[in-house]
Formats: sequence, C-alpha cells, structure tokens
Amino acid sequence: MTPSAVVLGDTTTTVKSLSTLGTTGYVLTANSGGDPSWQPPAVPSTFDSLIAPANFIQNGCFQVRNRTTQSNVALTQYDYTKVADRWYVYTDCANYETNISATNDSEYLEVRRVSGTDSDIVRVVQIFDTEDSLKLVGRQIKLVFELRSDTIPIGLGGITAFILSGDGIDESVADYFAGSWTGFSTVANSASFYGLSETWGFLEAGFTGAWGAEKQIAVELEIYFSSTAYPSTDAIQIRQVTLSDYYSRVRHETKSLAVSKQECKRFYQELDLYLTDSFLSIPIDMRAVPTITIDPADAFTSTGTTKDALIIKVNSSADNGVHTVYLDCEL
Repeated sequence: MTPSAVVLGDTTTTVKSLSTLGTTGYVLTANSGGDPSWQPPAVPSTFDSLIAPANFIQNGCFQVRNRTTQSNVALTQYDYTKVADRWYVYTDCANYETNISATNDSEYLEVRRVSGTDSDIVRVVQIFDTEDSLKLVGRQIKLVFELRSDTIPIGLGGITAFILSGDGIDESVADYFAGSWTGFSTVANSASFYGLSETWGFLEAGFTGAWGAEKQIAVELEIYFSSTAYPSTDAIQIRQVTLSDYYSRVRHETKSLAVSKQECKRFYQELDLYLTDSFLSIPIDMRAVPTITIDPADAFTSTGTTKDALIIKVNSSADNGVHTVYLDCEL
C-alpha cells in the first residue's frame, strides 16, 4: 500500500485505495465507477435558508416602527422622497406614488403610476454607511428583490436591480442621487425586460469575489414605466428585499412591523439580567445610546450608559433579582 493512503472496502472482497490524503477544503466522495475521489464540495443551484450570515437589509418589508396608519406618499418631480424607514424613491415625474396598506398588516411596498403616459424611471433605494458596508468586504453577496405586478396588463418596459458602491465616508443621500459619490461605480446589476406577472417572482443581482475597500454601498431597483399606460393597474409590488450570502435566500417574517436584521443586534435587544442596587456594566452593540426600559417596571438608574456598555442598577435592594431589560436604538 502507498503510505498515507485512504483505504476503502466494498461489499465484496475488493479493496480500493486513494494514494493521497486529499486537498484542503475538498471532501471524499466516489466517482461514477464507485472509486474513492477527492472533490470540492458541491454547491446547490438553489438553497433556501432561514438565516443568512450577511443578511442585513434593514426593514426589508418596509414597515414603519410604530402602529400609525401608513398613507400613500406622492413622489416629487426631480427629487427623492423617504417612503419607509431607510428607503428612498426618486422620480423625474410627479405622476407616481408609493403605498403601504392603510392597515398595519401589509407585506409589500407598492410603486404606482397614478396619471400620465410619459416613459419614466422610478428608483427605489436604500443606502448603507461605513458601519454597515465594511461587513461585506471579502464576501460573496446576492441582492434579491421579490416582486409582482398589480394586475395584467401593466405599462412596464423593464426593471433592473443594482448594487452600487462609493469610496467616500458617509456621503449623503442627495449626493447619491446626484451621482456625485466619491468613486461612484456599479458593482452588480441584473435586468428583466419581460415585465412581471401577478405571481411573486425574484430579481437577483450577485457579486462574487473580494469587495476591496468600499466605504458605502447602495441597493437600488429601477422601474421603467412605458408610454403604454394603464393608470388603474400600473403598479409594482415589492414584498421583500435581502442582501445576503450568495447561496442563501432568506424568507422574511411577513407580519406587521417585521424588521429583517440578522447580522447584528443594533436595532433591538432584550436582556435577562440579575440586577442589584450596585451598578453593573454589560457589553452591548448599539448605534447610539439606547432607550432603556425594564420589566417589572421598578425604579432603576442607567447613568453612564454608552452605545457599547449598559451601566445599570435598581434603586432599592428590595428590587434585587432577575429583570427583563429592553434596549431600543434607531438604526
């Protein structure tokens, strides 16, 4: 036998061997003849996962953070409008609006043409700053929009998904729409020229390989409305958006107020702590100093708390014990 060989015995008297211990990262499998063989791991063509390590499109279901009625938002010509938390929409024409259902149980954002027959592009955008974007360095990333049309026919000439980057430090939304980000470039895009159906479908744009040192990125959906107009039905509904590891596809929680933010804990934390009437220091990971509440609602003091450390005590030894502490901080 060859030294350091892998030896396999089958159901007969045959002994098969592989004369090497393999290549780093490969797995031992069998070829078509049943002989042992080292091969790279197989990558499935589709893979649905409940958790993707790099999935962090905030508010991917477009819900607001309170339970007030969500009204239609009329878009402003030659300008951008905030239509949901961290989502902005730009149009060259005032004939469009966005809508999230008047109730709080809607699972999609709708972009609708309400009048006119002009050929226009409506841009739906979310921007990530240095705190977010640097987490993508060196990863294989896939952007996924889940879409459908309101009804058929629809005056739609095409849709395109983009991932764009810039080298500046936290440059503004206004600069993004003006195309004046430092080092502004498109790193991935994917287009569909065949319109949409009433069934939910996916539009994906992926980028493989190293990201380099992009300081900030943006994800964008461009919707091209054609000159063939049906104002009563010209609408695209966006149910979810994810930015995730390349071979993952994440299903959002669809109930009201769902926020898809699985990569870190900055948007919300709930801690079970044994509090005393002496200060404790607990490491946390928030964007700014959070709003703090505890349950039961005993008297407490949190003087000195930062975005990285919770400094807290109860004000009476009678309250010593386990408390649920809620931390809330806007992204």
